[in-house]
Amino acid sequence: MLVTLVGALIVASTCLFIAWPLLVKAPNREPHLQPRSAEREGILELEKSRDDALAALRESQMDHATGKLSNDDYGLVRAELENTALAAIAQLDIAEAGGQEAAGPGPQPKPEKDSGNCANCGHPRQDGARFCGQCGQALSARPRRSEKS
Repeated sequence: MLVTLVGALIVASTCLFIAWPLLVKAPNREPHLQPRSAEREGILELEKSRDDALAALRESQMDHATGKLSNDDYGLVRAELENTALAAIAQLDIAEAGGQEAAGPGPQPKPEKDSGNCANCGHPRQDGARFCGQCGQALSARPRRSEKS
């Protein structure tokens, strides 16, 4: 009888210990919700637009495969959805690059001189390397020197 009473007391005290934070309201504790910045809102909107377009593209592919969309309709829908997705992806790339608008589809590498350095970052080029070891920029092939015998 005593063992049962002690066991019940231990279980009750353990339950009270675990539930205590839920039962007591902490003074001056309000969640710190930071308002989203306009830039972050724009990025979230672009990500949603991209994801929606890609999901709709997958769905239209399935509809075409099952015969719900004709070839002509599928071509129109696919072109529109691809353009929407690509525009959102391009805008996300611009936003991730710090908001700097690029002239072309991506950053244009500087023409590489035959100095043995990467044209993008100036890091010394290693023999036989096709990519820069510092920045990852593709390196143009060095002209092969023909040895005269």
